[in-house]
Amino acid sequence: MGLLLSKFFPQMSAMPLPPEQYVKHYTDEMVSLGRAPPPPPPIKDNYSMFGHPFSADDSIIRSLESQGIRRLYPASKVIDRKQELHKLNHSILINFLDLIDLLIKAPESAKREEKIDDLNLLFIHMHHLVIEIFSALLEFESIVNSRSADGFLSSFPV
Repeated sequence: MGLLLSKFFPQMSAMPLPPEQYVKHYTDEMVSLGRAPPPPPPIKDNYSMFGHPFSADDSIIRSLESQGIRRLYPASKVIDRKQELHKLNHSILINFLDLIDLLIKAPESAKREEKIDDLNLLFIHMHHLVIEIFSALLEFESIVNSRSADGFLSSFPV
């Protein structure tokens, strides 16, 4: 059965194969001999990605206000992000149920777009909070790793 399926449905990668020029330049041998080309220099000016302008000086996590998004939770640094995520999750669930109810009772209602916009705003906030938490964890992990590496290296006599 598997042979028959592979005849009609060959296995395909989810990603395209890398261009041949990179495959030839970045072999294990080329890298170990130091002949692999260096990576491109970091971008220092403004650039455009997916049609949106960006600056190299932009912070990695832009504030909601700078993106023109109304903030639903306090902007202080000392918020309980877990509790805020829980509230957002609950609000998403309630708004989704309201949207379903609205679609059943009055599918052509103008409130439908309002509910969809509300859900969109809630998902944006949830995504922003998750990114804030994740970046804080990555920062903490890099600090711990650098300190443990320093301690590990200093334990060897020179």
